[in-house]
Amino acid sequence: MENESWGRAITESRPWTRAEAARAVAAFEASGMTTAAFARHHGTTAGRLQYWRKRLRETEGGGNSRLLPVRVVEAGQARLVERGAGRVVVVEGPLRVEMEGMSAEWVAGLIRLLRQESKG
Repeated sequence: MENESWGRAITESRPWTRAEAARAVAAFEASGMTTAAFARHHGTTAGRLQYWRKRLRETEGGGNSRLLPVRVVEAGQARLVERGAGRVVVVEGPLRVEMEGMSAEWVAGLIRLLRQESKG
């Protein structure tokens, strides 16, 4: 298990990717250990596991999803924003949609629905 990429990320003191975090959380849940014991055994923190466990649940199941405030700006005035895991940014022409905690598929479905409504 130590040869898992999430284990290497701990050894290399680098953040987990989403896929690495999902594998680490799955290993933790399958271990039957407490969060603290699993974290100590693998050289990480319980907080890291708890953070990713919550984050993965929110983004996978639509969990605590919420709409973010939107500000419409003229074309060419959009600016780069910091992006994190679970954030989806869609830019199409002058339209820019940013959502957090939603899957890319869900956002794509919303965009398709909006396009159909505007044509109809």
